[in-house]
Formats: sequence, C-alpha cells, structure tokens
Amino acid sequence: MKNRGGLIILVILVIVGVFGWRVRLAGNDPRRAALRHRELATRTLGQFINELHPGSPVLVISNPFTKITGRDPDTYRFDEAGIEGLRQGLPKDTPLRVSTPALRAGVLENPQSAYVDPRTTTPLSYLVAEDSFDRLAAEHPDCSILVSLIGLPLRVEKSGLWNGSDRPQLALLLPDWSVLGGRRKILSAFESGRIIAAVMPKPGAPPELESRLRDPAEEFAARFLLITRKNVDQMVQAHPELF
Repeated sequence: MKNRGGLIILVILVIVGVFGWRVRLAGNDPRRAALRHRELATRTLGQFINELHPGSPVLVISNPFTKITGRDPDTYRFDEAGIEGLRQGLPKDTPLRVSTPALRAGVLENPQSAYVDPRTTTPLSYLVAEDSFDRLAAEHPDCSILVSLIGLPLRVEKSGLWNGSDRPQLALLLPDWSVLGGRRKILSAFESGRIIAAVMPKPGAPPELESRLRDPAEEFAARFLLITRKNVDQMVQAHPELF
C-alpha cells in the first residue's frame, strides 16, 4: 500500500509541476487557476477537432489512477477538468466516451519496477502498458478520434494504433515529444495524419495567478500553442525547446 501511495504521489507531483503549482493555497488559489487553464486548453482542442471532423465520435484517454480507491482528490479534479473542457469545446451531440488505459504489469505492486524519466511532462507514458492504447481503440472501434490527456505510451510508433490501416487519429494535451524520438518523427506524425492536433504550453506565458483575460481565445493564445499539420513546421522552428 505504501508503494502504491508513493507512486500516485509521484505522478501527481510531476503533472502538477507542468502547470506551476508552486504556491500553497492562500488567497488566490493556484490550483483553481491551473484547473481552469487545463479546461481552457482542452476546450480549444475540442473546438479544433469539431472544425476538422464535425460529429466524429471521440474517445478520451484519461488518467488510470482516477480508478484507484483512496486517490488524492486533486487527481480526479485535474482529470475531470480536461474532460469537461472537451465537453465544452465539442457540440453536445458529439459522441464522447472516456476510458483509461491499463497500467504496466507490476506497477501497482512494485512502483520501483517502472522507470520514469524525471524530465518527462507525461509520467504516465512510462506507467501504462505499451499496447494499452491499442486495446482502447479496439474496444471503441467507432471512435475515429482519440484524445489523450496523459501523453503517449512508450514505443507507440511500433503499435497497431500507429501502423494500422484503419487507425484512429490522435489529439494530444501537453505531450512529451521525446517519446516519439526526434523532430523528424514528430513532423511525420502530423504529415501522415496520425496526430491531428496538440496543445503545448507557450514559452513566456504569464504566471498562473495573473488575472484572466476576458476573451477565452485571447487567454488561450497567451498561454498555449495549438499545433496542427498546417503550422507544425513553423512551430518547430519558432519553439525548438518544445520539441
């Protein structure tokens, strides 16, 4: 039980760090701001998906630790913010399903058995089974779009999801591109249509607690970048540190 609790805490701390939850709760709530910004990011992602493929069924791949009894409440809130943003960004009649990938064998029993790169922004890439996204795609064959809130599993380029002839397309929230192994593979993923969109943090974005802009589109533009097939070359050149 202690090992499992330690692993959950590790995952939470790494994810929380991406959004700059460095201030303790007091006065202004940095956690609330981070949740709101996550919701904003996925709302914009949902809007783009609808523009590109209106009405297409969407499968959301969310945090498997939300299914563990006794989890930290922040784990659920963080996950739900991403899902709620997609609900807001997609039309109400868009089929939206949520599922969680399987963890690697032995992870819960022995957290130390799974190596997690301390530099990664998506620790779950190292903790989910390498074929877990394939399994989810097989369970939801009608979903032509998969939105991952947790990054990509290791060696995804060798999976059926990546190489199948009738594979769904991916949209990603704050992915760790190192999982793909280089900029050439990133560009190829967009060019081939494997990945249709990704939201990345914008370098130089204002602090979490800075007062919000009235227009959600302006606030998104101040804090995030929407990477698509049309602009990925430009984004790689302009922000190489993100790739």
